[in-house]
Amino acid sequence: MNESLYVSPLAEITTLGDDKIAMSVVGRRFTVEDKVGMLKTILDQAGKGVQLSALTESMADSFPPEAIEAAVTALVNTRVLVRDDARAGGDATHQHLQHRRELDALIPRDQLAAYDRANWLLVLAGEGACADALAESMAQMNVPLQRVSRDGALPETGDKRALLLVCSDFEDFATFRAMNAKAVERGLASLYLGIDWSTVQCGPMVMPKATACYECYFHRVRSTRKFVAEFDVRSKPENILYHALPSRLAIQFGVAEASRLALQYLSGTLDNLQHSVFSEIDSLTGETHRSRVLRLPRCACCGNASTARPVGTVFQQSLLRRRA
Repeated sequence: MNESLYVSPLAEITTLGDDKIAMSVVGRRFTVEDKVGMLKTILDQAGKGVQLSALTESMADSFPPEAIEAAVTALVNTRVLVRDDARAGGDATHQHLQHRRELDALIPRDQLAAYDRANWLLVLAGEGACADALAESMAQMNVPLQRVSRDGALPETGDKRALLLVCSDFEDFATFRAMNAKAVERGLASLYLGIDWSTVQCGPMVMPKATACYECYFHRVRSTRKFVAEFDVRSKPENILYHALPSRLAIQFGVAEASRLALQYLSGTLDNLQHSVFSEIDSLTGETHRSRVLRLPRCACCGNASTARPVGTVFQQSLLRRRA
């Protein structure tokens, strides 16, 4: 144990009088006696990082080396002391994600390396205030990010834990559908974020060939419109002269929701990931509505639709197309 040890950013430590110390790591609370002040001395020095050998040397006149090593080992096992100086950055996001992933225990130990931050890649597609705010937020959390244009090609991801995040300042159906088709073809997970005036529209989180894709969502939305022809015309980007500007408040809500889902996916905290879910958040009231998006079996992107070999009569083919 020659590595430098630091006080965990998830730890809360308080003194209870002169001879007791209360410690808590994400809700796990315990109180220990420290009548001789050894633990307090160790924790004071660990604030800026300390090694066991340095501790043993500096405390040799007061405590035996075996007692110091046992105390340090106990603090490491309870996650009070960790090997990363995450407190210096002032942000504990990734430590909280790692802790939640360990609690979920859904990922085998031999696969944990794939979920390390060094193996992440977030591909951000889109332009405007929402995309810029998302890029800034991810940079602050040290998430590896690569931006592409709306009609740009997707980068090679290799063995990376990658996610495509497509965002727009309005309901940009054309861009969302185009990027969805590319992502499904490449087998790349994707997430979609749009702002409709003051309402955030986030989702669905798409796992190619496993969950509903954005094309499934679009066709289900289209089927609910009373004037389908008008909806089709308004959905084309060449017909949009102006779009409503999103509110800054809505952008902040959108950044928070999309960041949460993206970090959950990348870090492997898959519990309550809400894939195949479309979320609408009213930024003025805070009301959130979530709806399940069902996969279309004959979706042109993720389903088994095919025109290579038509089956059945003309009437049956027409009926199948309407259902798809």
